[in-house]
Amino acid sequence: MHMGMPIYDVIKAVTSAPARAYNIADETGSLSEGMPGDVTVLKIEDCDVMLEDTVGQLRHVCRKILAKAVWREGSRFQTTCAKEWPSPLSQEKSLKQLVDQVVRD
Repeated sequence: MHMGMPIYDVIKAVTSAPARAYNIADETGSLSEGMPGDVTVLKIEDCDVMLEDTVGQLRHVCRKILAKAVWREGSRFQTTCAKEWPSPLSQEKSLKQLVDQVVRD
C-alpha cells in the first residue's frame, strides 16, 4: 500500500493470489458460494513510522492495516496486536544501517 498499490490489489495479493499460487483456490481465497466462511475485517489507521523494506532501506510509512475481527470457517477468532509496532529493536538495527543507504522514493 505504501508503494502505491491500490487497496483492492493489496487484498487480492494476500487472498486469491496466494490461493492460486498454492493451487488451493478451490478451497480458500474467495468468498464465492460453497467456499468456507473465512473473513477478516480490516481497519486502515494513520501512523508515522520508519520501516525497513526487503533490501534494508528505511521507508516512511503513514498508514497501516490492522485486523479487527477474523472468522475461519464460520467461527470467530481473537485478534491481537503487537504491544509496540514496529519493534524498537528492529528499528534501532535499521537506523544504524541508515548512514550507508540511499533511499530513492
